Amino acid sequence: MFRVDIPVTIHLRGPFITQSTVPGSYGLDTAAARDSRGRLYIPGTLVAGKLRESWEELHSVMGNSMPYRVPDKKMLHELLGKGSQDDQGSFSPFPKRLHVSDFVLASPEPASSVRYRIEVDQARGAVKKGALVVIESPFSPSDRPSFSGRVTFLAKSEEYSDKIKGLIQTGLSFIEDMGAFSSVGFGHVEDVKVGRPVFQPLWPEKPPVFDLSSGLDLAILPDGPFCIARRHTRENNLFVSEEIIPGNVIIGAISRMLHQLGEDGTGSFGSLFKNLSRLRVLHALPSKNCYERPSALPLSLVKAGNNLFDVALMEQPCLIDGKVPAFEVDWKDNTDARKGLGWPELERELRVRTAIDPDTGRSQEERLFAYEMVVPDQEAVWLSRVDANRIKEPELREEVLRELFALLSAGLLGLGKTKATARVKVHKGGTIQDTEGTCNQGQIQDAPVVITLKSPALLLCPEGLLDGKDNGLDETATHRELFSAYKRAWKELSKELELDYFYASQRLSGGNYQYHRFMKDAGTEEDKLYYPWILTEAGSVFVFSITNTEEAEGKIESWLENGLPIPETVRGFYGISSKEDEQWKSCPFIAQNGFGEIGVNMEIHWRLSPPEERVQPIMMEIG
Repeated sequence: MFRVDIPVTIHLRGPFITQSTVPGSYGLDTAAARDSRGRLYIPGTLVAGKLRESWEELHSVMGNSMPYRVPDKKMLHELLGKGSQDDQGSFSPFPKRLHVSDFVLASPEPASSVRYRIEVDQARGAVKKGALVVIESPFSPSDRPSFSGRVTFLAKSEEYSDKIKGLIQTGLSFIEDMGAFSSVGFGHVEDVKVGRPVFQPLWPEKPPVFDLSSGLDLAILPDGPFCIARRHTRENNLFVSEEIIPGNVIIGAISRMLHQLGEDGTGSFGSLFKNLSRLRVLHALPSKNCYERPSALPLSLVKAGNNLFDVALMEQPCLIDGKVPAFEVDWKDNTDARKGLGWPELERELRVRTAIDPDTGRSQEERLFAYEMVVPDQEAVWLSRVDANRIKEPELREEVLRELFALLSAGLLGLGKTKATARVKVHKGGTIQDTEGTCNQGQIQDAPVVITLKSPALLLCPEGLLDGKDNGLDETATHRELFSAYKRAWKELSKELELDYFYASQRLSGGNYQYHRFMKDAGTEEDKLYYPWILTEAGSVFVFSITNTEEAEGKIESWLENGLPIPETVRGFYGISSKEDEQWKSCPFIAQNGFGEIGVNMEIHWRLSPPEERVQPIMMEIG
């Protein structure tokens, strides 16, 4: 079993341009696409699209007469995935096997010039008014630019790799042009060189160089821009990336890699395959400080003037330095607070894409979409943790982590919306530290106990709306109703903690895809009503009194190790299984996917607590 990287070089004849989706210099209507480092490039999505088009044309002519040179429709979908137009009504993922990188200019960039195009008025045969287009033209007709990239995939054998290489060679060899303005002679493809595959063996039987009992720490380094899309509406064709890589995205990539290696539970990665749902993978958070994982901004942070405070330990409203404190929702900028908790500033890149009509070679109607992608720089790394605490058998736990260690030597393939690739450095558990520490168990004896969500958690449900009593949670819920709902939720999780007050925000998650993917089979025919999940967001702060110290310490220790479980009432409302190993089938927001990660009595709550002499209770001011 191997990770295979096939180098590919595309030789073109000028002029050539791939259009940028960001404005160019003043006076340019069409600018050349450049990556975040300023290099001319051909998007990997364009190369993959041309490869798909070439294979489809060849198959329409040759049929299945040359299976080692031209893939049939089934194999084409396996290699490059299914588009939405190919899979109407299906909500099951059908990811691609081949990952095509961007192709970067391999030769020195010549001095740019401009070209002009006009549009002719068909009625008059003269130049149409206002139809002059100024095009950046980096390459003249005498230039022969070369662009280099790679195709990456997993293979069970060298024979399979050779077959894929032959398919790629055939498909790319029949591409005649690349880029914009091909109908007027731009972007003629003179030659495509498919290099020798580079094999990286996967050795699941080879032991790591460190002890596995404390789990694995992961440092993820994306190979290029990626998009982990935030929630968006159907009317919006812009996919904006989160800056984190959620645990369920990492687990999804691992699962796809296992299936692409043909794993069914009986192969070299059989233990990992069978026990993947028992692993817990934390969200990978970006950092530029080596092995320091940033913490979510507590929602108890406030600003008074130019000063930052944490009011988690203050139960009653107050003035600070005579000013009304402003919470984050009212800040104009949170950069300083984020920086203090270890969050780096990351660059973003906008790429606009469209589907091409194979018959006309033009953009299809209503098929335009855009990605706002996160661009990793040379210093940024995404930090995560993997634990196997739910696997109680020591030998099996070590075997599963050893197989995961071997699989991750191939990196992660297929992250997010753009199916990006990433390298992974695997370290001994405990190597990565949080920027804000969690107290030891001895400190928990001192009330109050402050629990801060480091990742979103599923704690609430709109219970009460279904019985017609109109006593459930919706967008009109007041603070009192939220307090009552949170109090019930925490009581379900632990009878030893009494909620005193909280600082929290919520968001809804759902929609057509998530309903059909996770909720459709929940409940009976009579109660199949759709309600989105109510997520309590990262940074939410809950302050408790303790009724039983010993029992509370045990609960908190369990939550720190395994994440917050989903309250029974929430599971019942949404039809989520009570068996932890099966919850992934009906809900993405489970602890194994990195949700419900907590910090307890984080240092920031005490360090930034306002001094007593600077605090004025509001009741005293009114009196």
